[in-house]
Amino acid sequence: MLAGSTRLKSLFKEYGLTAAIIVGGVAVIYLYQAGLLRMPHPRRGKAAPNIELSLLDDGSLNLADHLGKDVVLLDFWATWCPPCREGLPIVAGIAHDYAGKDVAVYGV
Repeated sequence: MLAGSTRLKSLFKEYGLTAAIIVGGVAVIYLYQAGLLRMPHPRRGKAAPNIELSLLDDGSLNLADHLGKDVVLLDFWATWCPPCREGLPIVAGIAHDYAGKDVAVYGV
């Protein structure tokens, strides 16, 4: 029997599914930290797909227009998302700090 397995069995018996979820979550975190769950994303290292969006000032954003010229930060957020709302001042600060420095910031 594996060391600690008796403790795990009693934990599962007492707390059931909650314990299984916690143990599973810890295992996933451990495996990720150990580098065993990191898979290369198929888009890593490739150009972003071109997108075209309407802007609030009646202009438009064509991502391809920035290719080779600007660093583009697209911040996808929603009004119902508290972390998104908390991040807006940070994104606004980045836009302010990098204004005129070949950095384009858009909130989507």
